[in-house]
Amino acid sequence: MLALLALLCASAFISRGNTNEAHRYPPYPNPITGMSITQFADAMKEIKGMIPVGPKIISIEIQDDTHIEVTTGRITGPLAGGGTRISFEKIDGKWTKVKEFGWSS
Repeated sequence: MLALLALLCASAFISRGNTNEAHRYPPYPNPITGMSITQFADAMKEIKGMIPVGPKIISIEIQDDTHIEVTTGRITGPLAGGGTRISFEKIDGKWTKVKEFGWSS
């Protein structure tokens, strides 16, 4: 699931018609998140082992280039669902799980 999400995000930034791997992704960070697509892909590779296997990923929210929040769980209706929200922070160059809490609606 993470690989698919990363692929979908990456496809939004791929240069049209350019097959040179060095120029496939823009090297500059996104002006909103401060994180480039390659930084995002590297972060997902590093944190995917810290995300529970069972629940599905509902959303990935990039706060900035050192904070990512992942929401997992299940939604079965407008007010029926639950899961876990996990906060990651980049500390000393390594992604670390800093907070995890359950949610329900």
